[in-house]
Amino acid sequence: MNILCLTLGFFVFIELLSRILESKAIADTAVSSITESNYSPSTFLCWARILTVIIALTLVTLTCLLGGNAKLILGIIIIFMVVRVFCLKVIIDAAEASVSSRLNKVLAGEDFTNSSFIFYFSAPDLREPTHVDMWIEPLSSLQKSWFVVLRERSHLNFFKSSERPNAVFIENGNQLASVLPENADLIFYANNGQKNRFMMNAKPSATHIQLLHGDSDKPPSYSPLSKNYDYLFVAGQMAIDRYRNHGIDISADKFKIVGRPQVRSIETTATPKSIKTVGYMPTWKGFFEDTQFSSLDRAGTITRTVVQRLSGANLLFKPHPMSFKDPSWKQIKRDVLSQISQNGRVASPSETPFDIMNASDVLITDISSVMIDYLYSGRPLIVVLPKGFDDSDAWRYPSLAAAYLVDADLNNLEDIITLAATEDPMQSKRMEIRNQAFGDIDKRPGEAFKEVCLNLLNKNYK
Repeated sequence: MNILCLTLGFFVFIELLSRILESKAIADTAVSSITESNYSPSTFLCWARILTVIIALTLVTLTCLLGGNAKLILGIIIIFMVVRVFCLKVIIDAAEASVSSRLNKVLAGEDFTNSSFIFYFSAPDLREPTHVDMWIEPLSSLQKSWFVVLRERSHLNFFKSSERPNAVFIENGNQLASVLPENADLIFYANNGQKNRFMMNAKPSATHIQLLHGDSDKPPSYSPLSKNYDYLFVAGQMAIDRYRNHGIDISADKFKIVGRPQVRSIETTATPKSIKTVGYMPTWKGFFEDTQFSSLDRAGTITRTVVQRLSGANLLFKPHPMSFKDPSWKQIKRDVLSQISQNGRVASPSETPFDIMNASDVLITDISSVMIDYLYSGRPLIVVLPKGFDDSDAWRYPSLAAAYLVDADLNNLEDIITLAATEDPMQSKRMEIRNQAFGDIDKRPGEAFKEVCLNLLNKNYK
């Protein structure tokens, strides 16, 4: 009986392991967010798996009941494993071999052939496709069919949600030429990823549009690579000036001022009479010195000062998602939690940056797109300057003119917090810079974006 139980347990283990490996192979060869496009084993293979297990279990059980011949049981086990491994290999090979045919079938479907434009996305360093997420609502408002082309398989699973558009995964850049439907000659991008050039080379006749994933004074917002696109969608004149001031020569007709459609989620209010909630949203530590703007390494001191200076106020802490990859993140989080355990909390993953902005009477952040987005709210903004910042650098960061500035060593942090929370002498200047940052300030957020996109779709430009 012990031999029977052990053998049956072994069969179950092998079957479960095989099913796990099969599922992994199917996931690793997925071509789109449409579940039906996944590889599915043939009816013959499905029955072969089931019958293999049933026959093996039956033979072992009979053998044990008839005396339990060890050699015979071992032979059954070996035969079972050979057959099961064979079935597993056939499924894995078939899943890999069918990738091209399944992808072609998906792209031949109406959901793709009728698309008016596509969104191309490559960001190997991002765990989640946040650059796409921020543009889903504005692009969907066009009421046109569209889909996303992904270059990293890790992002594909996120598009199986009904809240996101359909997506296809293209591993080989040489296949991109066959991806774009004939009717879709607009391609949107949200970053200057290295793989973008593959799509631009594959479809040189298409209209390539750079959206970026935020408007800020950081180098990505005036990258020379932006020259490669037919159009640059920018929030306002400040974004256009940013390129010119940094010596990036781009023809004026390439710029389209569309505002920031995303700020429709931000509540605009006057300066609050009292500060009940302070938001702290530091950016992440960049890979290189010229992108190092984060105050994350001083988060413990900043949160402690806020709690001590603004008695009774709550602090909401939401770092940039890339901060979680920082080797010091766990210690930073412990430092922050020790300061705000009674007067605040760390934002949950489900809370968006706009949720934190709307809950905040004043926001502390770094030089990043967060500061410009929050500028739209009209409420006081405090920016922690990067280390090594000098007054001669101010021209590089025009949006700082709208903020209360905290020195990198935090020596003036207490005074700045008090000033922003009481007198708020920056209010009028803040509104002036706000109008420079958002070129569609006289329209509802998203209106200008929609107008420009529809003009492009209707070929009213170019």
